[in-house]
Amino acid sequence: MDSQATLKQIKDFLRAHIDEGCKCPGCGQEVKKYRRVLGVQMARFLIALYRAPKLPDGWIDIRTLDVRGGDYAKTLYWGLVELRGNVDPKKRKSGFWRLTPKGLLFIHDQVRVPKYALVYNHRCLGFSNQDTGIRQALGQKFSYEKLMCGAV
Repeated sequence: MDSQATLKQIKDFLRAHIDEGCKCPGCGQEVKKYRRVLGVQMARFLIALYRAPKLPDGWIDIRTLDVRGGDYAKTLYWGLVELRGNVDPKKRKSGFWRLTPKGLLFIHDQVRVPKYALVYNHRCLGFSNQDTGIRQALGQKFSYEKLMCGAV
């Protein structure tokens, strides 16, 4: 693409190459749509939220949980959790989370959700046709029953 490309031409180029990935001809940023799987770390986070002591309004302070990495935040894509709005201008996020009704159904193995979220630039663009449940998300290594009762 030449240096005189219009914004529309750049957008069309990016849309055409978003699945395999490419470098944006306008800014040089890598552009790619990712398939994010609802996997074991996210499933364990959901169960930890369920088991955690809650504030009277149902929110849980994430700092009280033993969570590592940032994959837990991706559970927002599926609508399984919600993040409370932030009222402290000194902080980027509030740090308080809770399960949604859909999240409760998911961890009780009563509803299935898409296995993959299709994500670009931290935004969910859609989902795969393949679905998953809590037991499949946990995989073979973890016992659903033990995690739910707090034995693991």
